[in-house]
Amino acid sequence: MPKTKDTKKVRIYFHHLLMTYSMNRNVVPQPSIDDCVDFFTKSLQYTLSSPVQDRKVDFAADEQIVWLDGCEVTEKLLDDRRTMTTFEITIKSAKYNQVRNVRNTNTMEEKGLLKEIMDGDDESTHFLISHITGRNNLICVQESNYYGIRMGKFTQYLRKRMEAYRASINGPFDFWFDHEIFPSDAFLDGLKDTRKITVLTVYTSKSAANTFVDLSDRDDLRDETQLVLKNPRRGKYIHAQTIKDYYSAMSENQDILRITAQGQRYGIPFTLDTEGSQMKTEIAVKLTSKTKEVVGSSFFEEANQALRTMGGIEDESYSESVMSYS
Repeated sequence: MPKTKDTKKVRIYFHHLLMTYSMNRNVVPQPSIDDCVDFFTKSLQYTLSSPVQDRKVDFAADEQIVWLDGCEVTEKLLDDRRTMTTFEITIKSAKYNQVRNVRNTNTMEEKGLLKEIMDGDDESTHFLISHITGRNNLICVQESNYYGIRMGKFTQYLRKRMEAYRASINGPFDFWFDHEIFPSDAFLDGLKDTRKITVLTVYTSKSAANTFVDLSDRDDLRDETQLVLKNPRRGKYIHAQTIKDYYSAMSENQDILRITAQGQRYGIPFTLDTEGSQMKTEIAVKLTSKTKEVVGSSFFEEANQALRTMGGIEDESYSESVMSYS
């Protein structure tokens, strides 16, 4: 029998989470980002207090159910007196309608059909979310699990559960998350050998475009708008520092969704795009002894360290409080 490993490397991806809301009735004042985070925290607690049958969401097109399995919320007071809230979330999923003959791959012995049509194997996917008071967005670290779920389905699930919580309290607002990639420094590295940038396009939310013209009542427009900067005149080019300034603002400003730069490098046309340069890395995590699944506590310990080093999150704190829901 082949020897199995006790640890493995897992790829993780970094995302910006953008909290969005809509009003069910006229309420003043409108919610702040801190109100949104508080609502999110309470919706997780509400979900985990419900029976597991009520927690699940059936993504019928994918023949997969998804449910919240556990969450630990940690609050830290940073040196600058801001509060950092961290959510360690475990999502489980199971694919159904996948009944096959089971075989021992060592002896090649057939074991027959061991599952019913609605049976599925539990798969855990871990997500680490962090928010610091005063920031307009949250940062999410996503575990890459081929058999689990990805970011899009994660945010869909959260939206459905937040809708259920809002309905249970007859709240005035619906909240949900949109997600954008957390760009890596590969975008900036691409600028190093580039001197001739002719077009810079900054993709922003429609709300940001209201700074220049009121588009709030224009339902015929997309939620995404483009600010296009071109070289001022023949023989002149957009400075790399201008692009770097927009790139730096992207990590703090939820209204900047994407940046592209077009120009020439060594006489050859090229395009740099933040959408193709998502921040990612690998972490070493422990595995369970029998099923060889990722140990949640090991993942969150390593993901927290990666978030501090790659996501620019401060580590120092005055105090810490932990709330566990299960």
